[in-house]
Amino acid sequence: MAARLDAVRAHALGIPAANGRVGLAGDDMSIRTLAPEAFHVWAADRGIRRGPEDGHSDRQVFAKGGVARHWPYPATAAEVPHFVGALLSAVRPNERYWMYPERGIWSPGRDTESSPQTRVWMTTVHALGVPSGLRGAVGFNSTDWNALCSMLFLQVTLGPHVLIDASVIPETGHAVLHFEHDRVVWGTFKEQASLDAVVAAMERAGYPSRL
Repeated sequence: MAARLDAVRAHALGIPAANGRVGLAGDDMSIRTLAPEAFHVWAADRGIRRGPEDGHSDRQVFAKGGVARHWPYPATAAEVPHFVGALLSAVRPNERYWMYPERGIWSPGRDTESSPQTRVWMTTVHALGVPSGLRGAVGFNSTDWNALCSMLFLQVTLGPHVLIDASVIPETGHAVLHFEHDRVVWGTFKEQASLDAVVAAMERAGYPSRL
């Protein structure tokens, strides 16, 4: 399966499979990229697929079962780093996470392309290592924690303005976090025990969940 994924990735990205990394100048951080086809192969290996409820959506869900809760975004931008850090730590600390915007598209649509929010979004996304023109998923290693939190800060604060939703999935594939431009993040888990642990951790951090 690993060989198949590497082959799909190499074909889709037009690069040798071993080179699916993007380094940041002057930094030790590097990210991995997967084209949409390769990402969906990776997700399918973990029992995750596109949601069937909306033909226009690329939301990632578990093919069988899954239990979910959602959390509203914090009211102020200053709260967001604590919120996303608490959520990621509760789901899986010290883990690689993959972030996949719907249809793998990182650029906002034409209806918002001239807005100040879009200009800040695009500048920051590129500064965090997403290659210009990339269509696909970006993987943040466990050592890239600050970069991932920064990307999710951007998602929570500007996602509602540029109308971009994104799924964030740990390497284990036991959970799917879906950040919506409707100002909530849905957490779906394979097992009830995992959901219960995250709900409890988030409540301790000051962020009660909603059904």
